[in-house]
This record gives sequence, C-alpha cells and structure tokens, in this order.
Amino acid sequence: MSRGLTIGQAAGYVGVTIKTVRHYHRLGLVAEPERDGSGYRRYGSAELLRLVRVRTLAGAGVPLAEVGELLDAGPERFAAALDDVHRRLTTQVEELIAGATHCTGWRRATEPSSPTGPARS
Repeated sequence: MSRGLTIGQAAGYVGVTIKTVRHYHRLGLVAEPERDGSGYRRYGSAELLRLVRVRTLAGAGVPLAEVGELLDAGPERFAAALDDVHRRLTTQVEELIAGATHCTGWRRATEPSSPTGPARS
C-alpha cells in the first residue's frame, strides 16, 4: 500500500476541489508529487501543509499571484503580509457593517406608519 493521500483525498482534506489543486499546481503554488506505482499522485505531509497554507491565504483574500511569494518569504515579510491582510479584511468588515446599518435605516424609513400596513390604491 502506498503512503500519502490521493489528489481527491488531499483536496477533500483541505476543503477544495481536485480542479483547484490542479490549478495550484499550474500556478506553481504547490509542487506536483511524483506518481506511485499505480499512477496516483501521493500527497505527503509537506504537500498537505503547503495546500492548507495556500488555501488559508487565498481564503483570507490574498491574491493567488502573491501567495507563492509569501509562502517562500522569510518570517518578517510573511508577518507583514499577514498584517496587511488583516487590515484589508478589517476594512471590508467595517464597510459591510456600514452598509448593513444603512439598509436598516432605509428599511425603517419605508415601514408603514400604521399597524394595518401600507395604504392600498
């Protein structure tokens, strides 16, 4: 029995599709493992860790074009990039909250003033 996970198992573990894993291979974000005797790619712990890191950064809003450089950067550059991601996400959350607050205000402004509902014509 071969060691490691197949591409489908690795994708499932990371929470992406097989197509996404292949896309990461094409972009050079994750090295494509060698095939075993039966022709299957087997993902070991190093490949799985890299997949998890790529998925985590992508899920946090880091463009895939920047992910590889960040993963290969030193700890200081990586920490600075994470700080930038945190700032961007915080700004997005604040903008969403502001938008939700405006929607609530508009909703209240359009509510009928009588308990029976809007007047019918």
